[in-house]
Amino acid sequence: MGLWLKHRLRGLSCLLSVLAITWILHGEYLAYVERSGNTEYLEWSFIIKWVVIFVGFCLYYLLVEYRLGNRSGDNNNTRASTESILPVGDGFDFLRQKKSLDSEADITLKASGKHRD
Repeated sequence: MGLWLKHRLRGLSCLLSVLAITWILHGEYLAYVERSGNTEYLEWSFIIKWVVIFVGFCLYYLLVEYRLGNRSGDNNNTRASTESILPVGDGFDFLRQKKSLDSEADITLKASGKHRD
């Protein structure tokens, strides 16, 4: 199963269940209204149907997507956390000691003598 679907499977299945149940119940009510001729609550059935669908999507977003978005922000790599992990004497110490590194353009300008410091 895809990595995208793995974390969303339970939420999507609940959302699809709510949508299917809403669709079925509203269809049954419309069949009842057609047979009985009682259209007293017909407008309310459509309002309730769309409110349930809207609330279902909002809950899915808040409980699944929003939570997944917050989790990915917890894994930020910061300089403070990586400095303690890096081994000392690994051959790159001279680069860590520099204030700034020169880009390829800086090196070219220095070679041509047009670089300003």
